[in-house]
Amino acid sequence: MRSLHRAFQDELGCSVSEYIWQRRLSRCAEDLRNHEQAHRSLTEIAYAWGYGSSSHFSRHFKSTFGMSPRLFRETASDARVKSTAA
Repeated sequence: MRSLHRAFQDELGCSVSEYIWQRRLSRCAEDLRNHEQAHRSLTEIAYAWGYGSSSHFSRHFKSTFGMSPRLFRETASDARVKSTAA
């Protein structure tokens, strides 16, 4: 088990746990961008990807992406509208 942790640290510069949380957050962002997921609440998406608290999700998301999940979703939606109008 220790060699797995060492390999992650050496190759990716992060722990196994950090990598898993990064992937979960990335998948949350994908769902927030996806117009087919627009009917799902932010909390539903966060819980689906392993967050046990919407506040923890929001803090983690904002620290990574520089904006709240709600603003991220709105920005993605605005970008889709502009690209289809052009």
